[in-house]
Amino acid sequence: MEKNLTYVSALADELVGALGRKRMTRKDLADATGLHENTVGRYLLGLRDVPFTAMALMCDALGVDVGALNAAARAELAKQVRD
Repeated sequence: MEKNLTYVSALADELVGALGRKRMTRKDLADATGLHENTVGRYLLGLRDVPFTAMALMCDALGVDVGALNAAARAELAKQVRD
């Protein structure tokens, strides 16, 4: 069964992928951004909308461009609509 993506979950998937590529833990990301670890966890699980400031902090810590991450999430959503 395919996952029914929302923008929040697509963004979370992209953040989790970047986290894995950077070989960081959720705690590492929280420490690098100054965000609370539980809050970061909710963002990564797609349980909470990510404010732009938090997304920018996480992208900076992960070494990814905010626009590229957003574009990748939107592309996943568009792919789901096509499929």
